[in-house]
Amino acid sequence: MARPDVDPISFLKEMNDRLSQTDRKSIPYNDLGSFMGRDQNECKYAVAALRKLGYVELTAPNFSVVILNPGHEKIEHVYGEKIEYERLIAALESVNASMTDLGDIIQPLIDDIRNGKSDNTTTRMRVWDVADRILNSTVAATTMVGNLKILFGSV
Repeated sequence: MARPDVDPISFLKEMNDRLSQTDRKSIPYNDLGSFMGRDQNECKYAVAALRKLGYVELTAPNFSVVILNPGHEKIEHVYGEKIEYERLIAALESVNASMTDLGDIIQPLIDDIRNGKSDNTTTRMRVWDVADRILNSTVAATTMVGNLKILFGSV
């Protein structure tokens, strides 16, 4: 099956418009296709892209899609679990010690967390950036990314 051709940002705006016409704040992931009037696979690809960009999140317990950022400003993630910043700092320091070439990315992230300048949405996006760079390196990528994702709850 070919990957659907869907613009994630247009999808986000449409989803935000449809949600604003209801009293709901989230959409069950498996009902997204019918809610949007689109193919479910198209919706899955759009949600995957939007999650990576930090615009939406899948939340427990009912596995619903929640808009974190409707496309304008970053907003605090209020629906899912909060980030355990101390554990995240420990994991990032461990990665930083073993991969010194990521210091220009990891150290500012650690500093921002310690100084209270980091919100959940921005932190998630920055951790994804670290994970992507680790994947592109040759040093124990699978283990480190797996540890970050386990620690961070599937980022």
